[in-house]
Amino acid sequence: MHLVADSSIWIAALFAQEIWHVEASEFVRDVLAGLHQVAAPASVLTEVVCACARRCRQYGIDRNYAVEYGNKLRACPYIVWKTVDVNLAYEAAVCGRIHGLRGMDALVAATAFHYGVPLLASDNDFRVLEPALYVFNLREMPRGN
Repeated sequence: MHLVADSSIWIAALFAQEIWHVEASEFVRDVLAGLHQVAAPASVLTEVVCACARRCRQYGIDRNYAVEYGNKLRACPYIVWKTVDVNLAYEAAVCGRIHGLRGMDALVAATAFHYGVPLLASDNDFRVLEPALYVFNLREMPRGN
C-alpha cells in the first residue's frame, strides 16, 4: 500500500511502552520487508530520532539505539523521504492554517496531499483533513494491499 506515515507510528514501533507498539512494530516490519511503499517529509526522520532518543533516556536505554533506528529507516528503499523545500513548507503552512494543524503535522499532511495517498496516524489530530484526505490508524489499515 502507498501511504504517508506520521512520526507517531515510527516512534511507537520502537518501544513496548507505547500504546500502538504491537501494531506499529508489525507495520514497520512490513515496510522494511517491502510490503508497503511509504513517504514522509524528511523532517519526520529528525522528529523520530529525537523523540526516540528522549524515550531511550527515559527508559534507561543507550540513545545510540535511536540513531541506529534512524539509520535503518533512512536506508530503507521502501521509504521516500520528501525534501522539505520552500514549496512544501508553504503548502504545509497553508494546510495548517486551513485545518488548524501544528507545523510538523502540516508537513506530514502536505506530503500526503502532494503524493495523493492516504495518511496513517496514531492520533485523531489528522481527522480534520477528512474527507479531502483519507486518514486511518493502524487498526483501520486496509489489509491485503
